[in-house]
Amino acid sequence: KEEFFKEDGWSWFKTGDIGMWTSNGCLRIIDRKKNMFKTSLGEYVPVEEVEKTYQDLCSFADFVFLPKETKVAYVALCVVVSDSIGAVMKWAKTQGVSGDEKAVVESKEFKQELFTQFEAAAKEKKLQGFLKVKKDNIHTEFQKPGYQEEWVQG
Repeated sequence: KEEFFKEDGWSWFKTGDIGMWTSNGCLRIIDRKKNMFKTSLGEYVPVEEVEKTYQDLCSFADFVFLPKETKVAYVALCVVVSDSIGAVMKWAKTQGVSGDEKAVVESKEFKQELFTQFEAAAKEKKLQGFLKVKKDNIHTEFQKPGYQEEWVQG
């Protein structure tokens, strides 16, 4: 059982978060000491390992991340398609999936293709069952190439 501790007259609780003090004296959480979270079934998810497995072994995913959701039993994936959109649109044409980039990336056919690639990646890396994404837990989003630079520049 974890408990509070006192330091410099303040009560603290060790959460595993990394924080910094803002200019107005508030504590802002900026990172985690351990990049893991716990599912509702009590399983610890190694975030970076899972994200790397799914991103590196999927030909259409430019960016994959796990939203930290501790109230669910299985991991969910958010997949951003950007620079690989040309390959995605070629795939869509061969599969008879029509629409613009956004429509194709959000289509059930594309999510099925991602799921197939993610299943193969999980098998290749021998991920434990609770680390395998479920088809219904895949969220896809299209961002125009260069979107990261726009975010950085404002």
